[in-house]
Amino acid sequence: ALFVNYTSELPIELELHTQMMDTLTQTDLTTFDPVLITAAPTNEAGEVINPAQGTTTLTFASEEIDALKLGNGIAMEIVANSTDKESKNAKVAGDASVKLDVAASIKIDLDE
Repeated sequence: ALFVNYTSELPIELELHTQMMDTLTQTDLTTFDPVLITAAPTNEAGEVINPAQGTTTLTFASEEIDALKLGNGIAMEIVANSTDKESKNAKVAGDASVKLDVAASIKIDLDE
């Protein structure tokens, strides 16, 4: 499993897209379901009052386990996705950031 801890200072929802890939051939081997990163809460003026924080787990189904045998890299992409765009004005600070901390937990069975 992959564990993703995030902190977002952006007042808009983000999606984290993750792919297992072969970096030598630039081939995508499998794609995980997108992970929603919640928007940082804002005050009535649209300014971020606290960063949004959370943890999510990407688990490996049989397709992802097969891709582990062939792949040597994991690519991550963040996509902005605001659902409040029509009803709420939000201000993005020039120094706002999104931080990801990724850890893996792997169990290996060795055949003798």
